[in-house]
Amino acid sequence: MRDVGFDYYWTDEHCPNLTARGFEADMGPRGGRYTAVTAFEVMEHLADPVAFVAELLESTGTDTIIFTTELFAGEPPAPEAWWYYTFATGQHITFYQRSTLEFIGKRFGMHFYSSGVLHIWTRKKLNPSVLRALTWLPVASFLYVLPRVVLGSRTWADHESLIRADAP
Repeated sequence: MRDVGFDYYWTDEHCPNLTARGFEADMGPRGGRYTAVTAFEVMEHLADPVAFVAELLESTGTDTIIFTTELFAGEPPAPEAWWYYTFATGQHITFYQRSTLEFIGKRFGMHFYSSGVLHIWTRKKLNPSVLRALTWLPVASFLYVLPRVVLGSRTWADHESLIRADAP
């Protein structure tokens, strides 16, 4: 995301920082206040998603969480009917319906918005039609390029910062 131009920072308590050295998020009570937090491919790995959301809101001061996960409707799909279970790896342990994500959001005073796989919990009111339009593939493809053009990539500046940090 920094390569595209966003001012992103890293945190993951389960994985060492191998690729974002120098760009660790300032977490905790005296840490930074973040406009939004992303959790891509995280929610399905959590044993206690409510505790995760509570800790994330507390440690980042954010009002918006943008995340991805697959949803199912109705009864849980049969094991042979849904690829998302990934039984071979055992990594996906929690599965969600839209109503579950709405419930979690309400518990923290947040609205829930979804465009299929991309979801948002936020304390702000969003227009669902605008979200659908922005995540429609032709529009999203154009918008993917826009930040790089408007914001400029941070790749080179980040590289120089890392070189300076490693210098004696």
